[in-house]
Amino acid sequence: MRHAMADAVYDRAVSAADPFPRERFASTIRRMPRYAKLAWRLGRDPLISRARRAAVIAAAGYLVSPIDAVPGVIPVVGQLDDIAVVLAALRFAMAGLDPARRREHLDAVGLADGDLADDLRTVGVTTAWTLRAGGRTTGKVIRGGAATAGKAAGTARRTVPAAARRASAVATTTRATVPAAADQVLDRARPVALRVVKIGTATAPATRAAVATAASAARSGVRRLPRPSLRRKPGSNDDRGSGI
Repeated sequence: MRHAMADAVYDRAVSAADPFPRERFASTIRRMPRYAKLAWRLGRDPLISRARRAAVIAAAGYLVSPIDAVPGVIPVVGQLDDIAVVLAALRFAMAGLDPARRREHLDAVGLADGDLADDLRTVGVTTAWTLRAGGRTTGKVIRGGAATAGKAAGTARRTVPAAARRASAVATTTRATVPAAADQVLDRARPVALRVVKIGTATAPATRAAVATAASAARSGVRRLPRPSLRRKPGSNDDRGSGI
């Protein structure tokens, strides 16, 4: 807000100290139809050399051409270069005539003898003012960008420490919570583990006795099994085979 108010005060001060030459520029624009008539007359005057006539024709062609040194879409400056080219060509063509013939052309279109020189100076003054205004606008944009960047930096300076403090608080809470949760899990698991150990300890003798009993029974059963006879019976296949 302070920057906007300062820019407004600055703009008013600059406008008062360096005003746009409105009246001079408007007078030049009002005389442009007369300059067009003058160009038509000079283009048909046989007393003008071919080079000076060609300059007038070229200026007229530049005026209607879509290709300009400064595009016409640019306000003021886009029109100033057209006016300057036309006025310079007319002045160049008029310089090739004697004073009486020059006076005749000017009177025919309603122009005074010093209008061409005055309007050329107006074009120069208006161009200089436009360039100064463009420089001031560029400076204002740069100042506005710098102010915006400063505000963003200030916001970041205020926000980043707060975010860091919140992250630190979360980390502290996490460090305090995780061990407590682990202790709770261990406290719940410890009785269960102790109970399993006790049950295993209590049932171990009975388990060992049952295993020993099963092993003894298995050995007794093996002893009771009939053993096969190793004696050969008479007339067996082996005896017959051996007598052959």
